[in-house]
Amino acid sequence: MIGRCAFLGAVLLFAVFCGVVYSASCVAGFSDNLNIKVLDATFRPIEGAAVNVTYQKDRSTGKGYVTTKTQYTDKDGNVKVGILNAEQTQAWVQCDVTINAYYDAKTVTRKVTAQSHENEIQLQFKDAYLLSVHAIDRFGNPIANTQMRIKNQYVNTSEDGYASVVVNSGAAGMAIPYLNGVITGNVTVNADTSYTLQAKIYSIKVNVVDDAGNPLVADIIIENQTYNQSSVEIPEIALISPSVKAVYGPAEKILSVNLADQQEYTVSFDVTPPQIRDVSMEKTKDGGLKLRFFVLDPNPMASGADIEATTVTTNIKGITDTLVPYAESGRYVVEIPVQAPNTLIRFTINAYDEQGNSNSLNGEYLVPGEEQPVNATGNATTGENEGVNPQPQGVDYGVLPWVGGIVVIIILAYVVFTYLRGITESK
Repeated sequence: MIGRCAFLGAVLLFAVFCGVVYSASCVAGFSDNLNIKVLDATFRPIEGAAVNVTYQKDRSTGKGYVTTKTQYTDKDGNVKVGILNAEQTQAWVQCDVTINAYYDAKTVTRKVTAQSHENEIQLQFKDAYLLSVHAIDRFGNPIANTQMRIKNQYVNTSEDGYASVVVNSGAAGMAIPYLNGVITGNVTVNADTSYTLQAKIYSIKVNVVDDAGNPLVADIIIENQTYNQSSVEIPEIALISPSVKAVYGPAEKILSVNLADQQEYTVSFDVTPPQIRDVSMEKTKDGGLKLRFFVLDPNPMASGADIEATTVTTNIKGITDTLVPYAESGRYVVEIPVQAPNTLIRFTINAYDEQGNSNSLNGEYLVPGEEQPVNATGNATTGENEGVNPQPQGVDYGVLPWVGGIVVIIILAYVVFTYLRGITESK
């Protein structure tokens, strides 16, 4: 009897359990309205949190799970999401519903069962806290009714200069416009935090000069404000490191500014072309040639010669070639292969400085002919097989020419003597 009663009790408990499970499960084709509330670490509502819901649409048609369109919580942290299941086969129904909330680069997820959940479904960001910022000028007066950025959110300050926003723990940067600049600050949040953002006023002066140090009119851009002049001075700016840029023609220079350390800055632009000096050509041991030259950028604020941009263009017998120089003992050098004697080499040096200014120099060089060796007789000789005929050599007749000369003189003397004697006797 006792065993029978125990058996009946077990059956009854099983039936009750099954009834509870069945009552907690959703049915095919269910619909549900989800009242979702997003809260911070101290259960305060979070406004502007992004929320969506993923649930089963159906299995019969292959749609499977779908995700609702993203909605945003109101000032009370609430959002309502309706879901509708289209499944017709009860055995295929899936009742799990996933709720995702996104806020300040973090995500909180919660899963519930369709048609079996509390009336208000709460999602809590357990590391989210209230950051209250008081924006004031250098005199302590509120910076009122001005849009302030706190992390990635924008809020307006009140008449008293206050702005509050919920942020997740960690570093929180902020910025608010003031005068000609922007006041910035940063604070680490790991609990409810109050922070005073006070303007500090600095002065700044920017000068633009050329490479010789003379004033140069350029575009001076300070915090997106452009001044076309050689010098700009702003007596009050609420930025310790404002963005400063100078533009002259195609050249642009960005300054690294810290007004707490320095208030006046000078930027220079090289406007003078480099100089090409001391050009020379020398013959190497292997018979080749080396063209040497200096590229100078002499002004005190010049950018300096740019060896990588400098080139030499040669024209030899109608063939043009571009050579890249290398540095050797402070000079630029290009090497030219061996050339035949009397070859005319035309060249152009194209020099650049680091600012992009350029200068050119044209020149030419005639490869000298080879020197002719001289033989013992004083006659110039040539190499073999050059087709040059040698000069003829003289014949040596010894003393005969001298004897003949004396005989002729004696005969002439005898004739003259006889002639004169004959004249004398006739008288």
